[in-house]
Amino acid sequence: MKTKHNKKRNTAFLYETLMVELTKSTLSENNETKETIIEILSTHFRNESVLSQDLNMYRSLYETQGVDPRTAEKLIAEVRYSRDRNIDNKELFNEQTALINMINKRLTKQVYSNFVPGYKTMATISQLFNQNIMPKHRVLLEKELMEFLTQEETKENNKKLMQIDNLVYKTFATKFNEKYGDSLLSEQKDLLSKYIMSFEDNGVSLKMTIADELNRIGAQLREVYENTEILSDEDMVLATKKVEKMAEKFKSEPVNESMLKNILKMQKLIHEIRE
Repeated sequence: MKTKHNKKRNTAFLYETLMVELTKSTLSENNETKETIIEILSTHFRNESVLSQDLNMYRSLYETQGVDPRTAEKLIAEVRYSRDRNIDNKELFNEQTALINMINKRLTKQVYSNFVPGYKTMATISQLFNQNIMPKHRVLLEKELMEFLTQEETKENNKKLMQIDNLVYKTFATKFNEKYGDSLLSEQKDLLSKYIMSFEDNGVSLKMTIADELNRIGAQLREVYENTEILSDEDMVLATKKVEKMAEKFKSEPVNESMLKNILKMQKLIHEIRE
C-alpha cells in the first residue's frame, strides 16, 4: 500500500514555501508580512534546531545531482542512517506542529499552495524517511531518488539563487531593476540581492559578500589618506576615519538591516571619493 504524502509534515517543503512567500512579500513591498516570515524562519530554523537539522538531511539529497550510481546509493544510505540516529521523531513532529500553527495564525493557509520547485523530489525523500514504509515501496522510492541523483546537473540548477520558479524570479529581477535602475551602484545591487535572498543558504552568501565588501571598503579608505586634496580637508579626514572604524566594527557584529544600510552608504561614499 502506497503511503500518502503529507506536505505539512515535510520539513523541506515548509521551508521552501516560506521562502517563496518571503519573495512575494518582498516584491509587493509588504514589510509586515516579510518581517513575520523572517521571524518564523529565525525561530524555527535557527542553527541546531531539529527542523534545521532535518532540512539539512533533505538538502543533502535534493540539492545533489550528477553523481555516479554507487555514490548516489551510498548517499541515500548515509543520510537515512544519520537521520534515524540524530533526529528525534517526536521532537520533530512537535516542532513541525508549532511551525504549522504559527503559519496558520500569523500568515495564511494559502502558503501551502505555493508552487515549490523540486516538490516531487522532496515528497519522495519525505516518504523514504518514513520508518514504517513497506519494503517494496521503499525500494521503488530509492530507485526514483537514484534516478534524480544520477541525472546530469543542469546550468539552471547551478544558477538558482532561490528555490522559486522562474516566473517569480524574473518578476523579482524586473521589479528590482525598475525600482532602483541606475540609482544604485553594481556593488549595492549585489549586496541588496544577497540580503533579500539570504535565507536560501542561511545567510552564508550574504555574510561572505559583506566580509569581502568591508575588506574592500577598508582598503579603499586607507588609500584615501594618500590623496593630498583630502588630507588638507580636516572634516573629510575625520569623516573618513569614522567610516573606517565603523567598517572594522561591523566585521565582528551579526548582520542586520541597520548594518546593511550603513554599508550601502559606505559604498556610495567610496564611489564618490574615487570619482
